[in-house]
Amino acid sequence: MIVNVDDERKKKRMDFFFFKQKTAYEIKECDWSSDVCSSDLVPRKRARHIITEDRRVEEFVAASANGDPATMGKLFLGSHRSLQHDYEVSCEELDFLVDTAIGIAGVYGARMTGGGFGGCTVNLMAPGAGAAFRQTISRAYKAKFSIDPVFYPVRPSDGAGRVI
Repeated sequence: MIVNVDDERKKKRMDFFFFKQKTAYEIKECDWSSDVCSSDLVPRKRARHIITEDRRVEEFVAASANGDPATMGKLFLGSHRSLQHDYEVSCEELDFLVDTAIGIAGVYGARMTGGGFGGCTVNLMAPGAGAAFRQTISRAYKAKFSIDPVFYPVRPSDGAGRVI
């Protein structure tokens, strides 16, 4: 289920940097727990998000193929935290929705989607969890932000393909 924060996109200037002194392979193989790679420098944080997001996508594909929604949900949440802390494109409303969603029975994971600074969350949940999810999110979001959230129920489907 997708939930829209119904908030205008927040204006925030982003500075994007690239590691010119390292090759993509060197960045990919970087030990992000080391002082060199885990520094709070903006370029390192942005690069860490990109590299770890690529890994999460690969792991998500495998978990999906194995029918493992718990792992898929953890990867959703890891993606959100990376977008929140490393890429810094989340906002209070999105973080609130994700943090609230992951505490609801039947929700495997949640993450923001879109360009950031507002927008929607995508929530991966068990069949039948939608009604309790909607009720809990509606009540909590209205209490916190005085806004009724907008819900868009969706179902996973095959991606885009060629139609002949």
